[in-house]
Amino acid sequence: PQEAVPPLEPLPQGPKKWTRTEMGQFTEPQLVRWLESLKIDLSSAISGEHARMRLWEEIQNSRPEALEQVTSLADLEYWPLPEMLRWLEYFDALDAKVAPKDKLIAMLLDHAEELPPPNFGEDAEATFLTEVQRHVTLVKQAATTIILQLSEVLLEAEAQREKHPWYANGKALTDFKASELKGAEEMNIQFIELQAGEEVDITIHETSGWAWVVKDDQQGWVPATAVTELAVALQDYAADESESVQCKEGDQFEVILRHYSGWTLCRRPKDSEGTPSKDA
Repeated sequence: PQEAVPPLEPLPQGPKKWTRTEMGQFTEPQLVRWLESLKIDLSSAISGEHARMRLWEEIQNSRPEALEQVTSLADLEYWPLPEMLRWLEYFDALDAKVAPKDKLIAMLLDHAEELPPPNFGEDAEATFLTEVQRHVTLVKQAATTIILQLSEVLLEAEAQREKHPWYANGKALTDFKASELKGAEEMNIQFIELQAGEEVDITIHETSGWAWVVKDDQQGWVPATAVTELAVALQDYAADESESVQCKEGDQFEVILRHYSGWTLCRRPKDSEGTPSKDA
């Protein structure tokens, strides 16, 4: 009579010292999941570049709907290794060519003398959470790819765009350095540094207290108090009121306020001794 095949021994319930032969009975995907459950980094045994190339081959062959946004190898560049391994396992492509079994076993043997038994089963809830996490990861990866593509388009457009012509309609009253602002690096705002006396083009003067200025080939935000608009008298004017100022054609003034009534509050620049004139 034919000899009966002995049944497989059940996995131990607690930690034990595993032999290389015992570990060799597991498949590559099982060894990978075992190492992941022990929080062991797999990058020393599995090449991320090799896994990426193999996954791209499988995507080209199968074209799964869940990965329809992956249209080139570059789209996989920022995928984490565990996510690529999950999809290779899904394609039944997580074999010894991607994950050498001898290296995986060596990592397990080096980890500790006694290891807990592997757990390859997942209940319904764990499976659902795994799928949700997988789809969230895909969305993040797709968003990252789109952002990178948009950044490249913007950089190319910026390089081709003609420089904005600027006209010196103002000047810096004080020095300004963004590095001296508390939390400037966290604001994610484009600033520009100024030195007192520099000519600038004040493009926007916000009521919020900031001004957008252009200087040579630079532009950015500065405190509105750091700059002032300059105006030149177009003709002579003889003041009839005490609060008005006399001027001659070509005189330069610092504009403080342009009023809707048609009058402008201004002052002459500081004299050679640095004394400001009275507003008028």
